[in-house]
Amino acid sequence: MHKYAVVGDGIQSEAPETAPARGPLRVFRVAQALAVDETGGSGPTLLGDRTGLGSSVVQRILHAGAAAGAFERERDGTYRLGPLSATLGVRATVRRGHGLDRRAILQELHASTGGGVCTIESLTMLGGASSSCIDLWAHDGELETLRISRTRFLGTARPLRVGAAGRVLLASMPRTLLKKVAAEPLPDDHGPGAIADPEAFRAAVITAREDGYGHACQELWSGWDTIAAPIRWGDVIGAVALAKPTSSLRLRPDLMRDTGQVITAAARIEALLRRGE
Repeated sequence: MHKYAVVGDGIQSEAPETAPARGPLRVFRVAQALAVDETGGSGPTLLGDRTGLGSSVVQRILHAGAAAGAFERERDGTYRLGPLSATLGVRATVRRGHGLDRRAILQELHASTGGGVCTIESLTMLGGASSSCIDLWAHDGELETLRISRTRFLGTARPLRVGAAGRVLLASMPRTLLKKVAAEPLPDDHGPGAIADPEAFRAAVITAREDGYGHACQELWSGWDTIAAPIRWGDVIGAVALAKPTSSLRLRPDLMRDTGQVITAAARIEALLRRGE
């Protein structure tokens, strides 16, 4: 028997299992297969084929996992990750990336780009896929220009349908979610540059995935652009974003200079997560 690891959209053999570890590794393989599932749910037969474990072994793992809350069984007999899996993901980030350290990185980003609104955006699925600002660095005058208070900026969930951060977060999500978000109507308060056409929006997300960063022109606010880069800890769990007046990013050298600073800030946040600080 061999253990398997998720690679891209599939499961790939890595190395032989030892007998004592066989049971736990089988559970992990089923969980990994569900994590990369693009359909929203899979049954024992499909999971058995994907993991190489066989449907009977997978059925026993799914049944035990559902009882513990790690998996959920749908009415059609398929399974998906359950609330325990979500809880483990949240708990894994606790005490990682200390708030003061994150804020210092945002402050340095603000200084290196000549100002703007610097934020860390987190993906949330409550009430639908959206991004939520969990940290912020900006001068009061910059927020006043946008007519948004600091408290409101930190407390408001923004649809993934507009803005560079949403695009970057969506780039790592299953295609089914991208298709769903692309079909959503634009929010009422969108900027003049928001991409209304679903196909054009999906293409912009794919471009962000290929480039490793996103740039949105006046999608959130009139006269302001946003740049975002993903924060990865295993998978993409958030994004660093910079909002600046469109006039300051018209020239490509200026845009690419600030984009490089945003990417660097995201990499520094990733380092904090890896160190557990």
